[in-house]
Amino acid sequence: MLHGGADIQQVGYGALTALHIATIAGHHEAVDILLQHGAYVNVQDAVFFTPLHIAAYYGHDQVAKLLLKFGADVNVSGEVGDRPLHLAAAKGFLSVVKMLLAEGSKTEVNAQDNEDHVPLHFCARFGHREVVHFLLQGNFELQPHSVNIYGDTPLHLACYNGKFEVVKEIVQLSGTESLSKENIFSETAFHR
Repeated sequence: MLHGGADIQQVGYGALTALHIATIAGHHEAVDILLQHGAYVNVQDAVFFTPLHIAAYYGHDQVAKLLLKFGADVNVSGEVGDRPLHLAAAKGFLSVVKMLLAEGSKTEVNAQDNEDHVPLHFCARFGHREVVHFLLQGNFELQPHSVNIYGDTPLHLACYNGKFEVVKEIVQLSGTESLSKENIFSETAFHR
């Protein structure tokens, strides 16, 4: 189809391109062919997701690696300010998180979405202890006590959702500063 003149940038429903769809399917070979034939690596769909957002969301690490090789922007914001790192952290895909934060990467580990969540908020909320551990142990200048617009720290979200192992990990690796922080409802993590 490409050799016959098909438009590689053609958008369909939801502003999805062939590259988006190949990424959703995790089809490494199709993604590679599309990129080699000039598919725009940072194309955004109707919710401003790039193929890298999609690869991070589905945990398609080999596709993500290929997209990064072709210059995918790691800090593009989705419609609600979410970056690929937010999505990989929320879903617990440690291999993608590691790839996005590899040495020399420009990934902003403290990037905030529209509600001021950093990626650590999401992996804490959903109980992804291995991702929490990696982020807190890494040399990323991570701010472990950052708050969202509700005043919740990652520790608050782990407590709200009963993620005991994550609570222990956060307190052991980042100290007790979050224990005394009150959110906008005057709740500390201990209240939960």
